[in-house]
Amino acid sequence: MIVENSTEPGRTLDEIVKWTPYFWLRYLVPLVHEGINQLVALDDRAVAGRDLDRVSPRSVVGETLARQLQASGQFGVVQALPREPIGEDRRRADAFMRVSVSRWGLMRVREGDPPLVSAFTDVNAQMVMRDTGVVVWEIHEVVTHPDRLPLKTFTSQPELARTMLLEVLERAGHRLGSELLYARRSGS
Repeated sequence: MIVENSTEPGRTLDEIVKWTPYFWLRYLVPLVHEGINQLVALDDRAVAGRDLDRVSPRSVVGETLARQLQASGQFGVVQALPREPIGEDRRRADAFMRVSVSRWGLMRVREGDPPLVSAFTDVNAQMVMRDTGVVVWEIHEVVTHPDRLPLKTFTSQPELARTMLLEVLERAGHRLGSELLYARRSGS
């Protein structure tokens, strides 16, 4: 996905819906935005090559987070699971983390000729207590790769694009881990 910092057509659609007497249309706006983004993204898929279709962004972030938490020594056993634990696995856990990646791809980060883009990801995490289901820690992070390159670089070098996209997902996992460890130390 390539994200432009443009509000059109989303802003136009929001303005139209704001003045309509049909309140229920407001709930459809996010779906329409997603549909438009998916249509635009069809051509963007070629940017990083076909290998990214086999990448699970949530798994990359979750496994990196789990490794960092385990390495910290502050937790007994940390496992990255493909889904929320159930049955005996759930009973053995004191708490579990829900990790989601709502968006990832390339986004324009600087205007110019040519404009520069960077890999990014938008991640969410929650720590949930097993017994009560209470969310005791929650965070939302947008993480960008430090390198800014012309889009042409990504399209002409798919392996570089793949590497940078994976690096930004790992960076997000590290960021989530650092934030959680900091929160535990400060008692938040």
